[in-house]
Amino acid sequence: MEDKNGNRLLFTLEDTPPGEDPGGPKKRITAVADATGADPVSSPTRTFKVDYFAKAEASKPKVRGKVQAIRDHTGSALTFGYYDDGNLRVLSQTGGRRADGTRLATRGFYFTYTTSDGSGPAIPAAADRVSPDPKTSNQSSAL
Repeated sequence: MEDKNGNRLLFTLEDTPPGEDPGGPKKRITAVADATGADPVSSPTRTFKVDYFAKAEASKPKVRGKVQAIRDHTGSALTFGYYDDGNLRVLSQTGGRRADGTRLATRGFYFTYTTSDGSGPAIPAAADRVSPDPKTSNQSSAL
């Protein structure tokens, strides 16, 4: 892709393996790089790599094929965890750095949802909705 100023992003696509995203897209993005002349597959320069949950890693079909992690060229990563129904449970950020170069602590953002009729929280007990690990009967072990 290229914008009107000539800035370009290069996307690497792969075929979605059978059984890893039933009924989903036939292709998925595995890398995104800026157009510095670097190949997004062979060069780590300003490249984001995208990993997905494989069938062997996620026992629940609704989690298979979802984004597992996005890693950048600096070693920072966003990792994703899901409930068994496929809803996002936690987004964790690791490997970031402050302006002075010191490492940031890993931090997580937890997501909870309302019941299907919207009458209340899907995880009833408030204590179960907070870190370090929200609890629900609908929780995936894949993180």
